[in-house]
Amino acid sequence: MNPRYAAYCSAQGRTPEAQHEHDRERWKGGSMTGFILWMHEQLGAYRAAHGLGRWEPLSPSDHAAFDAMIGARDNSPDGIVEITAVAA
Repeated sequence: MNPRYAAYCSAQGRTPEAQHEHDRERWKGGSMTGFILWMHEQLGAYRAAHGLGRWEPLSPSDHAAFDAMIGARDNSPDGIVEITAVAA
């Protein structure tokens, strides 16, 4: 599972399955809208805290720091994150 999606679910107090169901009901036709909005908000907060402009690219260390900020954890042994789709 995408660690950032898992962090989003955790921040909402739901399991990934429960969050997907919640978002499917809230944003009909766009079940990932909640995640996208949350990521946009979190990235904005990270950029503001680190003096980065909206379009300024993030370095690999920025991505690692951002992941730490939102609580995203890569639990894969090889560092490769397997992204699986949640059934619609």
